[in-house]
Amino acid sequence: MAEKTEETKNRKRAVLIGCGNLGSVIAAGIAEDLAGQWELAGIMDSNAETARTAAQKYGCSVCDDVPGIAALCPDVVIEAAGPGVLRTYAEPVLEFADLMPLSVGAFADDGFYRAVREKAAANGHRIHIVSGAIGGLDLMQSVLFAGDLHARIITEKGPASLKGAPWFDEHPLDETKETVVFRGDAIEAIKGFPKNVNVAVACALATTGTKEIYVEIDSIPGKSLNTHRIILEGDFGRASVEIESRPTPDNPRSSTLAAYSVLARLKNMTDTVSFI
Repeated sequence: MAEKTEETKNRKRAVLIGCGNLGSVIAAGIAEDLAGQWELAGIMDSNAETARTAAQKYGCSVCDDVPGIAALCPDVVIEAAGPGVLRTYAEPVLEFADLMPLSVGAFADDGFYRAVREKAAANGHRIHIVSGAIGGLDLMQSVLFAGDLHARIITEKGPASLKGAPWFDEHPLDETKETVVFRGDAIEAIKGFPKNVNVAVACALATTGTKEIYVEIDSIPGKSLNTHRIILEGDFGRASVEIESRPTPDNPRSSTLAAYSVLARLKNMTDTVSFI
């Protein structure tokens, strides 16, 4: 396995899986904004040319498989490639490093989530679930200690940000009028909108469980920002968190804020002062 040099021994190492829209933002942030704390040791992508180009740009290695990732001795492996990739790499990666997944919707599968947690515990590693395109996960974790908690999340997006979701195979979307296109729980939501509602599963995992959190998705023509409104009610009182974020220019189904949340978590992991 690769060893740290004198220059990098005080920096933690990260490997990035996925170098698309969000992955590119993460790679640039590690290389430019977190250079004193983190080293981008390697990049993996399903497109070999994309991986090579990014690796050359940031002066890191290209990884072709799990042994290649392990050889770089990463402290954390960041997944920004989709739920299928997360399912393939989560457990093998947790044998030698922490995991920071963006495709949190994959954890709506209780069996997969349980297996990943068990693998992490068995090997002394952690799974870092970042806030993604929302906020308030710290609040959700805090108010759980107060007793009963009920949570719901309402997502509002323009039709272009929802278009192509499997849900519309059987429920056609009228792009001309404001419509409540979905009401249900997080498991149903992630099945119908696998690229839109990772935030709902993240909320569920942080609060009441994937089957209990209420999810509503609204299509609003002309809406340029993605809105997520989280309402928490319980013994602690009541809280409402609302985030309006700009969609990623090349992918209206995601938000660049998700990439920034990865950088914020990495910073928290190495700074003297840490914010939850």
